[in-house]
Amino acid sequence: MLKFGALLGLLALPSSSCALKGDTGSGGSSTVLTAEEIEQDLVTTAYEAIQRYRPQWLRTRATPTPYNPDPTPPQAYVDGVRLEGVWELRSVRAAAVESIRYLSPTDATNRFGTDHVSGAILVTTR
Repeated sequence: MLKFGALLGLLALPSSSCALKGDTGSGGSSTVLTAEEIEQDLVTTAYEAIQRYRPQWLRTRATPTPYNPDPTPPQAYVDGVRLEGVWELRSVRAAAVESIRYLSPTDATNRFGTDHVSGAILVTTR
């Protein structure tokens, strides 16, 4: 009986891990949000689109430490210009967005330098 239960557990693992890996809930890429996806819903800003389709992008990835007690959220860029904070994406109209891309902390640091411990959100407008 133990072998059968262990086998069932192993069989369930791949399907559940596959469902989570890269799952966006809308059938799109886990790192890119396109204008077509944004237009499917009644979101009005880039921030709302991220909240709706890729909320994991808004999470702070770093763990608080004595040296960094308040980890920063992802850095946000619109057409290559760094914003003061990710909350400023609330002023970017969803209708103006061509795509939104998430860069991992490593990719964002390689591209923009330090201070990207939670990655970066890049918005390209039309």
